[in-house]
Amino acid sequence: MTRRGPHRLAAAAAIVALSFAGRAGASPEYPDVIQSYLQLPSARPCTLCHSAGGDAGGDAGGDIGPADRPFADSALARGMVQDDDGSLRSALDRMRADRVDSDGDTMADTDELAWGTDPNVPDRPKGDVPPALGYGCSAGAAPTSPGAAWIALIGLALFAARRRAPART
Repeated sequence: MTRRGPHRLAAAAAIVALSFAGRAGASPEYPDVIQSYLQLPSARPCTLCHSAGGDAGGDAGGDIGPADRPFADSALARGMVQDDDGSLRSALDRMRADRVDSDGDTMADTDELAWGTDPNVPDRPKGDVPPALGYGCSAGAAPTSPGAAWIALIGLALFAARRRAPART
């Protein structure tokens, strides 16, 4: 008779451990690293990367769970690993170069951090956030009001009428 109980327990424990292996845990220094590396006015909260988080300094008072927000997924995909400041800086460089937009709102994550918006929440620029610039053939014409078109048309008609009028002597 073979004993399968301990083997099944070990296999189940291995499966559970492997299912969490792909996610980074909390790295308390990361908010400060992001602030200094991107030259932000203040540190971002732990919820930048974690669904449940502590304060901006990373003092979560215990385990705050895996880095499972869209911004964290993008950083992890570009080489960020837990407790390795260099890997975070490298991931931020790649995210900036790739113009990564984790929330799909057409604004790069690193720009959103600089502007004070959340790269996990799709939103549009507000306040002092500069609008996206357009250059070259892809830039659209500036919108005009219907009144401006009428004024231009009336001016053109008056100019044409004046040129047709006979000169007075």
